[in-house]
Amino acid sequence: MKKGAIYVRKSRLTDKGESIKNQIEICTQYAQENNIHVDKLNIYYDEGFSGKNTKRPEFKRMINDLKSKKFNVLICYRLDRISRSLRDFSNVIDLLEKYNVSFVSICEQFDTNTPMGKAMMYISGVFAQLERETISQRIKDNMIQLSKTGRWLGGTPPTGFSSKPITYIDSNMNEKKMYILSPLKDELNIVKLIFKIYIEFNSLSKVESYCLDHNIKSKNNLTFSSSSIREILSNPVYCIADQDLYRYITKLGSKVINEKKDFNGKYGVLVYNRHSNKLDGNDKKNWIVSLSKHKGIISSKDWINVQSILNNNKEKPSRLGTSNVALLSGLIICNKCKSVMRVKYGKSSNKGKKNYYYVCTLKERSRGVKCSNSSINGSFIDKLIFDTLHNHFKDANYIQNNIDTTLKLENNLFPEMESRKITQKKIYNYKRKINILKSQLENNINSSASKYMKIKVMQMENTISKLNNKLNNIDTNYIIDIQNSNSNINYNLKIYNDINYSDLPFNIKKHLLFKVVDNVLWENDNVEIVLKEYQ
Repeated sequence: MKKGAIYVRKSRLTDKGESIKNQIEICTQYAQENNIHVDKLNIYYDEGFSGKNTKRPEFKRMINDLKSKKFNVLICYRLDRISRSLRDFSNVIDLLEKYNVSFVSICEQFDTNTPMGKAMMYISGVFAQLERETISQRIKDNMIQLSKTGRWLGGTPPTGFSSKPITYIDSNMNEKKMYILSPLKDELNIVKLIFKIYIEFNSLSKVESYCLDHNIKSKNNLTFSSSSIREILSNPVYCIADQDLYRYITKLGSKVINEKKDFNGKYGVLVYNRHSNKLDGNDKKNWIVSLSKHKGIISSKDWINVQSILNNNKEKPSRLGTSNVALLSGLIICNKCKSVMRVKYGKSSNKGKKNYYYVCTLKERSRGVKCSNSSINGSFIDKLIFDTLHNHFKDANYIQNNIDTTLKLENNLFPEMESRKITQKKIYNYKRKINILKSQLENNINSSASKYMKIKVMQMENTISKLNNKLNNIDTNYIIDIQNSNSNINYNLKIYNDINYSDLPFNIKKHLLFKVVDNVLWENDNVEIVLKEYQ
């Protein structure tokens, strides 16, 4: 009996039409009728993922199992369930041929065991890609038509506005309803203040501190963060639509719907397709810019100046865990407010060594108003934590190889540590975006955008899972030369009983800490070490 596998996909989370369940039932029935055994582990389903590429978790698992020869027949409901990209589809077929795996598509009624079936499959692949490109163009054309009306297309309105329904009569004399942005005076005053402070200080962190000091909250009654302030400053919705703005936007390569003469300084603008595929902004060449019904509040001169400052500063979130002195940078957290504690340097000691401390970021930004947790001497707590872990693991079976093996890798460690830092930063950013989306979901639970938000959350959670796997692979394959691979050795702590704290290089000590410590909690002379679960 042949060993089969079933792959199904649906781009939207729904039980209607070609649902995941329906696809699996149809494919399972085909397998039973053709004497193909399908194990439950060999049923792969991606729900909420588009077919425009192969960046799908279950699809990747299927490819890995294919290479491991866990099945020799792949069944799908329809060809475009595999991919709507001809290039990706062709690569999959080449892979199936390489591992001698037959492919069956039920709707198209062909398999790759026959020359005609293979030819028809490629022809169908061409049409699948054509359909995807046609749908994409249709969506873009529809967005262009809607943008001409200056309407708000849905979602959470930007700070300073609410969405207001209005009725109108269309060309067929039918009464229709659409939404426009309606100004909220108090919130717009906050926006004006944010622009004013940023122009004065040229710093996101100083604007953030100002908002903390004066208890200025966001639309959702949350504390303004650097990222939310940046979003306000970079949003064209606040800019007065005049000739200068028209020249600026056209220079970016954005598509402008209205004529140049219409940019007369009476209205504001809306940018459509601004956050397409990416939460943190899209290529400005894909922007669709249209005059809106609302009035701008920031002069084009100031708004364009702010964009220039943002681009020049290239301010980024705190570089967590990048200090070459502080071992706990990126690990230590204020247990009072749950904020990250950053490194702050003091005066040099008599020996010329610079003193450093861990300081709560919220306490520092709010000047002690929002958090009163004490700071801690960095050298003291670094040694305390490391020695405590040394004693904890000294009798365990984690020491597998000679410490010299680890030390020999020190010269080659830097590129891998850089990769690790970049991966950690990506995880941090994705978690921050998920929190933003979940906050938006609470206020838009019944909106049309809620399903999209849920899909984006799930996609980003899958991405975080992959990035965590990447971190594990870096730890396993690079820093430690494992002789006998097993789950304990993968995360072993290579510290000999007779090795002194000062004998280990900084990068090695820090890497070992990150392997076993989830975080360190500090609150007013009380410290708690939280180990990773596998310990």
